[in-house]
Amino acid sequence: MADLTSHAAHVRKVITTKDISRLPLAASWHRCAHLHGLDPEASLKPQRVTEMELRRLSEPLEPLLVTASPTLERLRRAIGNRGVCMLVSNAQGVPVLCWGPEADMPDLQMRGLCEGVDWSEAQSGTNGIGTSLIERRALCVRPHLHYYATTLSITCVSAPFFDDQGVLAGAANITYYGHASEQAPVGLLMSSISDAARQIEIDHFHQTFAGDRIISIPGETRSGAILLAVDRDDVITGATRGARRVFGLTDTDLSAGIIASDLFAKLLEPLDDTLQAAEYSVLRRWLIRNGGNVTASARDLQISHATLKRKLKAHSLNRRRLN
Repeated sequence: MADLTSHAAHVRKVITTKDISRLPLAASWHRCAHLHGLDPEASLKPQRVTEMELRRLSEPLEPLLVTASPTLERLRRAIGNRGVCMLVSNAQGVPVLCWGPEADMPDLQMRGLCEGVDWSEAQSGTNGIGTSLIERRALCVRPHLHYYATTLSITCVSAPFFDDQGVLAGAANITYYGHASEQAPVGLLMSSISDAARQIEIDHFHQTFAGDRIISIPGETRSGAILLAVDRDDVITGATRGARRVFGLTDTDLSAGIIASDLFAKLLEPLDDTLQAAEYSVLRRWLIRNGGNVTASARDLQISHATLKRKLKAHSLNRRRLN
């Protein structure tokens, strides 16, 4: 009771301070108190959905979870099986998958670290799953950073993942509990969970647009991998959340139709889409293929040597300087 009361007093002190910029997850504590109306001194009891409701919540995630299976299995093997479990939730914060040591299952059920428990921030206060979903970022919640004192014996790291349309789909979570919560390798876990969430998005995007060409744009973004799906006519058919943020794309834009080369042209120097530019490109490509040999290029283009020479002069193309 003393720990519960002292932690609750600390939470109340933090949410009344004016400068919260240096306090980790203080914004979440503020939401819990002022938006969700939660009492940090209350005893948190896991709120479980029914089996029927859990099946209903799981169904929309099934295609994504199928493609995520290899990534999740690698992550599960990497974290071991002592005092640690892995959860995957939907966008509402309800775990639909759970892996943990078989011997610890009764303890995990008691703690709510299992399928079908509502870990949304509005229900369970500051926690890995619920808070990462609200803040749309990977984060770590150490024991003393939970809103409720009843969750002081767990350390969790979570990262949200988004579907092929850039919509929040769920969160991947690793939780250390009991004595192991104090020894959790947070730095390594943050890197692992972030990489896993990113890979889940990439694999699902590739699977969804398997018939299209996938363009990967280099660069780092908090919004995930920057991927575009393009059909054989160079029309963009899909974009990840990262690509949508970088290029300012919306569902309306994609429905109206966007040419990939036009999109890139806005970031690079404008492309000349005239017939002259097209002719220049054709002449240059054939000269490169033939090592600058004008006679061979004229033969391949089925024009006379004199005609090709005239065109090269008109386009200021030097066969010795093609790059």
